[in-house]
This record gives sequence, C-alpha cells and structure tokens, in this order.
Amino acid sequence: MNIARAELGAVRLEELRFDNRYGRLPPDFYTRLSPTPLPEPYLVAFNVGAIIGTASWGRLSEAALGRRGAVTLAALLGVCAIPMYLGVDEPVTLWIGAFLMGACGCGIWGTRFSSSSTTKR
Repeated sequence: MNIARAELGAVRLEELRFDNRYGRLPPDFYTRLSPTPLPEPYLVAFNVGAIIGTASWGRLSEAALGRRGAVTLAALLGVCAIPMYLGVDEPVTLWIGAFLMGACGCGIWGTRFSSSSTTKR
C-alpha cells in the first residue's frame, strides 16, 4: 500500500511545509488589535434573509410565477427595499431592510438553482 501511495505522489500531512510569512514580519508592519463585536449586527438579518429568500424564490420559480416572474418580482422588491436598508436611522427599519435586501438581493439566486431550471424538457 505504501508503494501505491508513493507512485501516486501522496504526501502525509506531517510532510507538508506550511509557512506563514505574515507572522514573521517585524512589528512595524502590523498592529495587534483585540476583536471588537459589531454594535448592531445587521449582517445576521441579511444572511437569514438570503437563506429564506433563496428557498422561497426557488420554490416560487417552480410554481405559479415561473422563473422569469420570480426573478422580476424579486428584483423589483429588492429595488424597493433599498431605501429601508440605506437611508434609515431607526434600528428596527434597518433590520427589516437588511432582511429584505438579503431575501431579494441574494435570494434571487434560488431561481437559478431550482429543479425546474436544471432539468431538460
């Protein structure tokens, strides 16, 4: 078995050389900072919206709307959600806007990978 591994060029993990050149730089090139949490993590709402939007728009593209209808509706709703995401001062409105931007902006990709778009007719 070792002969077969040698013939294929397989290497064990211990034999690999890892080199972190950034870690060897002198302190003039970097400053160590402690991580700071986000004061209000709106990206959580954006990512949850993207997950739910991908599943929802994918399902809608397979059902009544069709692929073009789902893409059109998601794009229009995404454009309508831009003011809620960019031009607000209230945290609740920003959370809702981040969710809608994720659901419509990233969720639109659910129409591309639905089963109706990948099967031949």
